[in-house]
Amino acid sequence: DLILKVMGTMPSPREARQFLSKFSPTTTTTTTARAAPAPSATQKKGDTDFVDTLLWPTDHLALIKLEGPFKKPDLAAIANTLVQLQRLGLMSVVMLDNQTWWQETGGLDQAAETRQRMMKDMLELVEQIEKSGGKARPVSEDIFEAPPHRRPGHDRIAQPQQLQQPHEPSDEVTIRPGLCPIQSCLKLQQIPVMIPMATTTSSHRVPVQSNEALVALAKYMGSTVQQDSVPPPSGAGQHGHGPLVPMRLVVVNTTGGIPLTRSNGIDGPTHCFVNLKDEYGAILDDLDHMDSISAPLAKSYRSDLAMIKENPKVMLATTVLRSGLDIFTFRNSLEGLDLRRLQGLLESSFGKPMDAEGFYARIQDRTKTVILAGQDYMGAAIVTREGGTLRDPTRGELGGRL
Repeated sequence: DLILKVMGTMPSPREARQFLSKFSPTTTTTTTARAAPAPSATQKKGDTDFVDTLLWPTDHLALIKLEGPFKKPDLAAIANTLVQLQRLGLMSVVMLDNQTWWQETGGLDQAAETRQRMMKDMLELVEQIEKSGGKARPVSEDIFEAPPHRRPGHDRIAQPQQLQQPHEPSDEVTIRPGLCPIQSCLKLQQIPVMIPMATTTSSHRVPVQSNEALVALAKYMGSTVQQDSVPPPSGAGQHGHGPLVPMRLVVVNTTGGIPLTRSNGIDGPTHCFVNLKDEYGAILDDLDHMDSISAPLAKSYRSDLAMIKENPKVMLATTVLRSGLDIFTFRNSLEGLDLRRLQGLLESSFGKPMDAEGFYARIQDRTKTVILAGQDYMGAAIVTREGGTLRDPTRGELGGRL
């Protein structure tokens, strides 16, 4: 039922195959064992790393921010969606946020009360995930690091009268060396559920804005793309298994749309449009931390399948942003194209070998336009003239018809 539900969201069989190939676990081939001399210590280490690679559940990650407060049935629906995504091969790394955390109650220790609210929400989501048949682990420390002078209450939402004051850039929250708790969760197929709690160099635990923590986490995960894909032995190294670059960046809230920034003291709803004049540079900077084909989404908790779909025609309130690929256009000939790489793209797209020599000979004089997506040949569209006369090279004009 789950697979049928997912396949029903796809506009075409080809996109369905692309989805399955993107999120299915990578297959490995086996060879017949042969007698060999006793392995050396280096060989044993390599064998251990290879086994760890096979046991690693998935490399497909989604960085998900949940902006509450959510009612209990809605939280249960979100937890069920996270479990379904895991079954499909997309592992979630969850960051929680809730505007009610920062409400003033008149207590003596406001920071302690904020921490209690954060812990309560975190444990509730973990419980709902496990009720849905999944596994989750609360992660409340050893991830984020705050400046030593960061004080409890530093991140409270500014009052309206404070908005008139010049904005001073806040000190950035950073990632502590290594992400061992998160990597441990992923290897055990547990969904890490985090709260924006940072530790100062003086060992004080202080709550910080979720947006700050999320940006720090996204930057770190995006920087791991250059790291080796083989996990280090247990207890050695800090990078764990492979790159942690998320394939999805999802913001789930009660309304859908892009959340308004609260770091400047602005508290309010979300918006479903992008002001390119004002926000284009910031969006490009954010997307630069992700893969070119990764899709950040901003969605309502009611549209659970929007975490999977990427077709804007059926996404309603969900907002999709993507860095995208460079587009190159070749007109009237195949000159300038890497025909071998184009052949590889066509064969992988249609799932069968092609007679490259015969194909290129046929379209050589019929080529109208070739549109290439990405310098590494991620996609292509070939337009040829059919049913009419061929191009007249002496006139430099187009003959026939499309």
